[in-house]
Amino acid sequence: MNLNDEIQSLLDHLVSEDRERAIQAAVFLDGELKVDAAAGIADPESGRAADNNTLFPVFSCSKGPASTLVLQGVEKGLLNLKRPLAEYWDNFGVNGKENITLAQALSHNAALPQLPAITSPEEAADWELMCGKIAMESPLWKPGSKFFYHAVSFSWLACNPLVIMDGRDFNTILQQDLMKEIGEEFYLGMPEDKFSRLARLESDPHPGTLEKKPYDPVAAMTIPSDILPLEKWMAYPPILKSCLPASNGVGTARALAKHYAMLMEGKLLDPEILDFALK
Repeated sequence: MNLNDEIQSLLDHLVSEDRERAIQAAVFLDGELKVDAAAGIADPESGRAADNNTLFPVFSCSKGPASTLVLQGVEKGLLNLKRPLAEYWDNFGVNGKENITLAQALSHNAALPQLPAITSPEEAADWELMCGKIAMESPLWKPGSKFFYHAVSFSWLACNPLVIMDGRDFNTILQQDLMKEIGEEFYLGMPEDKFSRLARLESDPHPGTLEKKPYDPVAAMTIPSDILPLEKWMAYPPILKSCLPASNGVGTARALAKHYAMLMEGKLLDPEILDFALK
């Protein structure tokens, strides 16, 4: 039995035990695709099976390709990791945000983990509106003083400077500059004609098995109750079709695996920039 068969057997087992509804796995080694497996039911209503071309919502896994694009912007000379965001972004340098750098935004040290107040998912899907909202926010503590995961706000903090300096919308940059080179499917703004291939999200059938964490008011601002449950948020068509680089990526396991394989092979970023980013 080769590695692909072993992984396929494992995925089939996880589905048969009802531990997974649908699942994909992909592995690249030395530039070659060694594992490309899938199992389960992608759409419980129709009974459509998951295969290795099914498009899965992957939430924050989108931060990886998004960060690669921003770092490619640095490599092109459009951006500088050590410069304040306010040098690129009009109206951002107010309310204590004057010196927040691109490096701090990328490394979750910008002290702005909160999602700005929204009244509907459609507001979150409006790039310019959300950039305007976050430009008016104030840091929750001294920027650069500590790490806190910027679950959704990373979308605009880390990525809007590239949009400003490049001139294209972020999903267009993703498709033209990264996915074209990778040769796989990954979206930050899913085309409606791809919806028929989407793995449909469901609520956790066993929520009581998850360990409940103590209430954290900052975490509650980071992913507020307005966008919960996340499986409904990510299944809502306006969100699927919007660009939220921090949290609404849709693609295949093969696309993500190849992205990281090519990064490690030095094909997507200058090694010095990649080394700086990993420190």
